[in-house]
Amino acid sequence: MMFTLVTRKPAEPHAFPPLGEGRHRVPADPRCGRHEQIERLCPKCRLVKITVLPARGGAWREWLWGDAPSQFIDVVTPECMPVEAV
Repeated sequence: MMFTLVTRKPAEPHAFPPLGEGRHRVPADPRCGRHEQIERLCPKCRLVKITVLPARGGAWREWLWGDAPSQFIDVVTPECMPVEAV
């Protein structure tokens, strides 16, 4: 029996804008426990890269898919899966 080696095409890189442009700053809101955040959107796959900036230091990364209701934490950057234009 012969097997065929199947390899995945490498994922496309995200197109997050540079930090100085195309970002959205969300102010902190202590009433609901929200820290200041900087959000940048990949226009190809609609993944939002979020940098959470607590007042006491020690920033961390969170992610949000398009219109999903909640952010999530992942140790690796999710793959860029371009959304088809409608």
